[in-house]
Amino acid sequence: MIILIDKKVFVLLIVGNTVFAGLFFFTIYSLGSIDVPIFDVKIKILEVTPDDVTFQAVFNISNTNSYDLSIEDLKVVSYNIDGKRLGSIDFPSKIVKGFERASLISIEKFSIDSIETIRNEVSGRIGFSIFGLFKKILPIHFFIATRVYSKFKFTDSFIFF
Repeated sequence: MIILIDKKVFVLLIVGNTVFAGLFFFTIYSLGSIDVPIFDVKIKILEVTPDDVTFQAVFNISNTNSYDLSIEDLKVVSYNIDGKRLGSIDFPSKIVKGFERASLISIEKFSIDSIETIRNEVSGRIGFSIFGLFKKILPIHFFIATRVYSKFKFTDSFIFF
């Protein structure tokens, strides 16, 4: 009788390990097929004074994957052409479930003394979570430069890495 129990336990362990290994390899294989989420950023000028301008930034995210997407420490820091910091926009961290949409909203004031070119540094982390067990984190870090002419008429933008 003791030998039969040991054989049952042994068979259950083999079956359990096989199922777990299959899920593990499926998960690793799935990590290679992660689609790029869709990001849409909208900037709205709320108030302009002689010293500063108040912006509302809305960051819309569409998760096109079946995995959860986490946006962490997303920040946009703006500098003038001389490197003086004008202000920053910090977004709250957010988890976007698979095939869902979410918005991150932030309102900030920026100093506007002698602005001609604004250099924006965007940084943060995007993470994909699979079954709550496996997580793949991708850092974000890029720059956007915008030329501003009189009366806040935005004329052109370009992105560089």
